[in-house]
Amino acid sequence: MYSLIFHSIRPSDWYAQPPAFQILNIASELTRAGSWIVKNEPQMVNDCYARALELIDLTRSDPRWKPGLKELSRAREYLAYLYNQCGKDQHQNDLLLQGLMGLSKSV
Repeated sequence: MYSLIFHSIRPSDWYAQPPAFQILNIASELTRAGSWIVKNEPQMVNDCYARALELIDLTRSDPRWKPGLKELSRAREYLAYLYNQCGKDQHQNDLLLQGLMGLSKSV
């Protein structure tokens, strides 16, 4: 496991949280990103995406997510795509957010 840059939580503390809590924390970053998209602040959007990527990576290392690892990895891949996009798109951000919300039921 790599060192966390944006979050000070220990992996063991993260793993102790329910999967829904983990997903909701990731979703919070995407919701913040959506607010920054509306304000046309792409750097702030990317900051939110970077924090969300870190939380997804931390979540992917949680053994309980083994059954949902494929879907979580796809969400991470799509988030990385959004991070690298020049123009930030609210609709794509919302689609990812909706997809993530369904993942908490897969664990």
